[in-house]
Amino acid sequence: MKRILPLALMGALVAAVVAGQSQADANKAQQEKKAKQDAKQAKQAARAPAAQRNLEPPEPVLAWIYPAGGERGRTVELTAAGTAILAQSVLVSGTGVTAEVVEAKDPTQARVRVTIAADALPGVRELRILTAGGVSNRARFVVGDQPEILEVEPNSDKAHPQKIVSLPVLVNGQILEGDRDYFQFHARAGETIVCQVDARSLLPYIADAVPGWFDAVLAVYDASGKQLAYADDNRFNPDPLLEFRAPADGDYTLEIRDVIYRGRGDFVYRLTIGGPAPGPVSPPLPATDLPVVGEREPNGSREQAQPVTVPVAIEGRIRKPGGSAYYRFHERKGDKLVMEVEARRYGSPLDSILTLYNARNEVLAENDDWSDPLAGMTAHQADSRLVYTFTADADYFLRIRDVQAKGGEEYSYRLKIAPPRPDFVLRITPDNPRLAQGDTAAIAVTAVRRDEFDGEIRLDVEGLPSGFITSEALIAAGQNEGRLTITAPPEAALGILSPQVVGTATIGKDTVMRRAQAAEAVMQAFAYTHVLPTSRLMMVVIPQSAYTLSTDVGPGKALEVAPESETPIVVKVQRREGVKGMVTIQPVRLANNAIVIRAAQVPADKDEVTVTLTVAKEAKPGLRQDVILSGILRAGTQSITRFAQAIPVRVAAR
Repeated sequence: MKRILPLALMGALVAAVVAGQSQADANKAQQEKKAKQDAKQAKQAARAPAAQRNLEPPEPVLAWIYPAGGERGRTVELTAAGTAILAQSVLVSGTGVTAEVVEAKDPTQARVRVTIAADALPGVRELRILTAGGVSNRARFVVGDQPEILEVEPNSDKAHPQKIVSLPVLVNGQILEGDRDYFQFHARAGETIVCQVDARSLLPYIADAVPGWFDAVLAVYDASGKQLAYADDNRFNPDPLLEFRAPADGDYTLEIRDVIYRGRGDFVYRLTIGGPAPGPVSPPLPATDLPVVGEREPNGSREQAQPVTVPVAIEGRIRKPGGSAYYRFHERKGDKLVMEVEARRYGSPLDSILTLYNARNEVLAENDDWSDPLAGMTAHQADSRLVYTFTADADYFLRIRDVQAKGGEEYSYRLKIAPPRPDFVLRITPDNPRLAQGDTAAIAVTAVRRDEFDGEIRLDVEGLPSGFITSEALIAAGQNEGRLTITAPPEAALGILSPQVVGTATIGKDTVMRRAQAAEAVMQAFAYTHVLPTSRLMMVVIPQSAYTLSTDVGPGKALEVAPESETPIVVKVQRREGVKGMVTIQPVRLANNAIVIRAAQVPADKDEVTVTLTVAKEAKPGLRQDVILSGILRAGTQSITRFAQAIPVRVAAR
């Protein structure tokens, strides 16, 4: 019997195709507009006076690399694309992988040769380009342990797919504008072929794309062109996984494309065809110092609730669709507990929901999704968290289930029930700051505060060579960000430094020290910013800059100011010989409105200006703010930003 699609579904399919075409047209128009803008800027740069062109080498930015990985024991030649990537050398994290520049004549593209040792550990490495302007952001390069090939164009027509000789194989590919890739493989009747994509995992967030990553889909067709299988994702993971069981001996065609038919250079993928079938998920849970107990079944109802003693970390599973797990514990009046699920962040498909009941089966609190600021790679934050203060001495019941009523052996979790444990974690951005000899770099340090810790965090820098000056910095009480500066001596050696930033705070009666982790702040879909950890801070010292900034506030000196007051600060600009142009002075993102500094300009024929630090009437005595002034000099198409050493500002009583 011929199957007829409902009208609503047919309309939805037509709308999806139209939307895909509209998106493709919009992408093409956007690319044409950008090309015109780039050409216009190039002409402007060509007309600029020679003294104003390339006053200093620009910072390199990597957009993508292709291929994004290689097989152990092989040498891979890849293309790196971006801006200002006139590569001098290539840096790869870890051991067993080395890289060298093959060609770097074009600032938007470089060719790189990567050699992978036979005993190199499989996994993701960080690849960066080093130029005269500094170190680029990281690109992810994957070391694989199975045969790899490159896609070969033309393979964008289903009737003319690229033929795969043997399985398993990993295909490195790229979806460009208007592109989709087809691969033909042979399978025997009843044979299961597993196809899996790594795309978003290679480039998790793209600033100027919606939804903000390459959203790949897979489909399998028989020799007549009939679609036999389709996959859009892998449960909660946007990168799809498809398990195809061949109905007969024969050749089959695998398609990969973007879900809304987009295409661009950074839509890079690694497609495994014929790999092993995925097994149950075992989330790599972080270590815990709480007492750990296992779930004891049956505990699927309130009457069967498993008794536990707080504090505790319970490791269990929602084994059946629609299932629940109940836990019973006793609390006293005034006690406060944090009840938190660890599952989705660490690889479990569980979309948890927590519900807290009293002895009368009344709901006291419930939570579905809680966003962990440290889980920046998770596309859908689906773990649950409750904080509750109990009002009576009694037994209480906590239920955990999947909000979509799903379940299975892979739906594992850890449920932590414990009193609040105030603490903090630190992140540094950017992870690749640069400073010239005699120049200053500004570094942002973000605190992720845990369980209502709101105290002051003092910041210190360790591991710098002699002669470097660091500012006295802190993250003020109740604030989540602090900024510090590092100043290099004029004779500083050129190269890469990896200092450590350490935060120290008093929590209760204890002095707690936490080391900051380097991170990159990446934008998604024009609007959202995510902070993703990287392997280490890579601060580059480059030759003398176009200009430097300083103030009349001596290093280490703190300004004592009063509410409703004004304090003048003299900012000095020291230009390199031949450098001209106005420099705009402005503060670097002050943490609150209690302290204000308005922007000012240093004309091309002057070398200093006075700015005024204004303290609001409402400023509370004891407020501490590290003020960093920046300068921006525009020359041709360049905008050159420099920083003065941080000025500690304290609000005193009148």
